[in-house]
Amino acid sequence: LLYYTPVNAGHRDTSLGVAATTSPSMAATGEVAFQGTNNHLWLYDPGTGGKRDTGLGMAGGTSPAIVSLAGGGYEIAFQANTNILWLNNPSTGTSVNTGLGMKSLTSPAIVAVAGGSYEVAFQANNDHLWYYTPSNAGQRDTGLGMAPGGSPAITATSGGSPEIAFEANNYHLWYYTPSNAGQRDTGLGMDADTSPAIVSMGGSSYEIAFQANNYHLWLYTPSNAGQRDTGLGMDAATSPAITASSGSVEAAFQANNGNLWIYTPANAGQRDTGLGMDAASSPALPAP
Repeated sequence: LLYYTPVNAGHRDTSLGVAATTSPSMAATGEVAFQGTNNHLWLYDPGTGGKRDTGLGMAGGTSPAIVSLAGGGYEIAFQANTNILWLNNPSTGTSVNTGLGMKSLTSPAIVAVAGGSYEVAFQANNDHLWYYTPSNAGQRDTGLGMAPGGSPAITATSGGSPEIAFEANNYHLWYYTPSNAGQRDTGLGMDADTSPAIVSMGGSSYEIAFQANNYHLWLYTPSNAGQRDTGLGMDAATSPAITASSGSVEAAFQANNGNLWIYTPANAGQRDTGLGMDAASSPALPAP
């Protein structure tokens, strides 16, 4: 597990092993969740260097999702080694077995929502996009088919309404709004076995980053149906990460030279960090 700070090109090798073909997740508070080489859910705090093996087994080839909560602390969603969606609150040590089956080799996404709660999106074992609201144990099968091996991404607008992006079983980028059951096929083809990333831009706007079927990093803005091929090649079977600061987005991805790259759409800036990434793994950026 390595982390990298673009503003000063600083990087650090934590010496903590990460399971092959899995990726870390980062909370806004800086806490990192990942699957260790012993296939357990692990936590790492870059600020203190603290690390913790939770002892909770994860399904091989899957990655956790972590989010900072409005009231403090954070929550983690992951696919357990029983192929069930689990939740873990490291602050309290509470773990929840939701009993909801997940598609093998896929990972959940989690976002904080109004009222201090959170919402989880995942590919269920019926190959559909599902979402789960822990505050009322609500769950819903959207009926929308997902591509095998694809995982959804979720964000929340400033009004607190979640928005989900995913690769559908027609291998197009789709997005879904749980509050009104709205859905849209963007018509933009995605590379198989990859997943999009989504970030709120304030108000009701958001931006999506994904690997297109020409193996380039693309960006898409649903509010104006804007789309952009950055021309930057991505490594096959990897997915980008995206975040926002002061109204500007930043993307991170594994390029087709196997290195971590960062991209700033506002000025079309791009940078090869020179840091090599493990094949079939993807970077993480914290939600704003």
